Amino acid sequence: MSQVWFTVKRARQIANVGLYLLARMLYTDGKVAILAYTGIYAAGIFRWDLPTLLVFAVILTPFSISGGFIGGWLDDTLGSKRSIQIAVGVTSLGMVAAVSIAHDQILFMRYDVTAAGPLWSFPYFRTLPQVTYVAITMLLAISITAAFCISRCPGPH
Repeated sequence: MSQVWFTVKRARQIANVGLYLLARMLYTDGKVAILAYTGIYAAGIFRWDLPTLLVFAVILTPFSISGGFIGGWLDDTLGSKRSIQIAVGVTSLGMVAAVSIAHDQILFMRYDVTAAGPLWSFPYFRTLPQVTYVAITMLLAISITAAFCISRCPGPH
């Protein structure tokens, strides 16, 4: 506790450290929130129940894992700064695309679900908007995990 108190008293002298820690916290918490809210958004928009959300999470897991490998490769190839810019850019585009999906809409355009009918007999993700949303969140899982990896593992550049 004495070290914490000492640090608080010295806060003005080490303001850059405090700003870094605040920015880092918002950056990482923001990425976690994006991943968490993909399920919350889907539950609200598509009325997915718990089993559907669990299948959704299981489907996204290998894409999240691959994001770590992709992030490491990008970091080694392009350097940390450029790789983070790419990962954050892809995440931003993916977020806009994800919120453009609704039960009767794809990329902000109307889609007649009843006229199109189900895509298959699989009990989950039966409509084109749902499949499109899952595909977009796969991209989000890759880009967010890549950003985590790049941010934690400084490369040689």
